[in-house]
Amino acid sequence: MKKRFLALVAIAALVVAPTFANVLDDAKMSLDNATSKMMNNTTHPMWSAGLNLGTTPGVQVNYKASTDLTMETVVGFGLLNQELSVEYYGMYNVTDFEVNDAMFNVNAGLGVSLGATFGDNSEFNVAPLAAGEIVYSFDDDFPIDLGLRIGAGPSFKITDNNVEYEFGFSAGLFGLWRFI
Repeated sequence: MKKRFLALVAIAALVVAPTFANVLDDAKMSLDNATSKMMNNTTHPMWSAGLNLGTTPGVQVNYKASTDLTMETVVGFGLLNQELSVEYYGMYNVTDFEVNDAMFNVNAGLGVSLGATFGDNSEFNVAPLAAGEIVYSFDDDFPIDLGLRIGAGPSFKITDNNVEYEFGFSAGLFGLWRFI
């Protein structure tokens, strides 16, 4: 059981790690640029926090590493199925578009969803996900972001006796407060 679990964690790490390998250098340079912009009184939202409703209902925290890269973490506990869940995404801004003076961001990236169910039928779930999201940001006078994220990928359910494979989905509707 432990060997299977470690193997699945290693597979999840191998799926998620390459996503960030090429982007981290750009994120560091962009973070330096964002810091210098902040010093020049040009605001750049770096952190946001709020609620996520969906597959993992809970608290979401985002770190905007650059204008193009956002790291997203969701931690939640499902009361119906007694599952503690954590989702982590690296989202890259693909494009922006405008509808009636409202600006929307379209992001795509990779992530991983981890879940542990407690009780009589304990199990552990690991799912590497490809995700897309659309985010609407209000202006700086009302620093709130509203978004919809959908992800899909293979899901591994680990129980005491076996490992099951299925295709999994994740979805979330979120509202976040931007901190400058």
